[in-house]
Amino acid sequence: MKEEISFYKIGDGNYCSTMNMCVEALLEKGDYAECHKYAIYNFEQGKLAPYLEPIFQWICYETFLEKPEGLGEVSTDDLIANPTTFSDYRNNGFIHWMLRNNAAGSASLKKAADLSTNKGAYLKLSFECLLAGFDNPAAIALYETIKKEAPEARDWKLDFQYANLLEEENRYKEAFVAYQHLGQSYPEESFFNLPKDEYNVMLRVFKKFTKGLNDVEGFTKYNAMYLSKDNPSEDALLEHLEVATTNYKEDVFLQHNLLESISKLDIEFENNELEMLKEMKSRIRNTYFV
Repeated sequence: MKEEISFYKIGDGNYCSTMNMCVEALLEKGDYAECHKYAIYNFEQGKLAPYLEPIFQWICYETFLEKPEGLGEVSTDDLIANPTTFSDYRNNGFIHWMLRNNAAGSASLKKAADLSTNKGAYLKLSFECLLAGFDNPAAIALYETIKKEAPEARDWKLDFQYANLLEEENRYKEAFVAYQHLGQSYPEESFFNLPKDEYNVMLRVFKKFTKGLNDVEGFTKYNAMYLSKDNPSEDALLEHLEVATTNYKEDVFLQHNLLESISKLDIEFENNELEMLKEMKSRIRNTYFV
């Protein structure tokens, strides 16, 4: 794009018409900050094509970048009553989105996708529109459409959003598979670019899923990873104690060690943990050291 633009004299007709083409290309590429630069230049020159104005309005709405006063606000009057073309559906989709009619916006962008030469880009925008409207079931269904009809559009962000949606809907089995896919297909993002402190994203979700599926062995394994640190979190210790007292009642040494660690925490005890520790010490002494 830059090579094409530099071929023309700055500000002439070919220069600005090429800039207009770049606005659409950068939108589909998902580079909204760069798209804004091209759109605002042409708008200030009075050369932004009218059919691109909804894109520019949406870019400003979505990114909070500068919105020129002359660009105006959107209203239902801006909607095309009987859309037939790709740009009609695309623009209606963005207008509905900005008016927070997310179901209608997603539907319009999906129709635009069917008429586009870059179907995946507009299906992803339709998906993002549903996310903005907190319509998890519809977004999950649309992801399955993307997976079938435009698999090349899948990337870390899209697949991560999908896994999050399944988690939010407590669909643990499917979420487990989706997060496993993230780890296998995007190891750099999954294991290096996400936080790795006590709120480690990947570890947290697997721990949550195994607990939700009543997989005691799995939960014990993942929670034990939290306990392997020098200063494990309070929550990890308390959760492990709950598992130990419920599922490993005969393992008195495990319970003792957990209670011993918990007793050193500076927290308000709610379940008689200190009394439990005294009782466990007496039980061990009487059983093993008499």
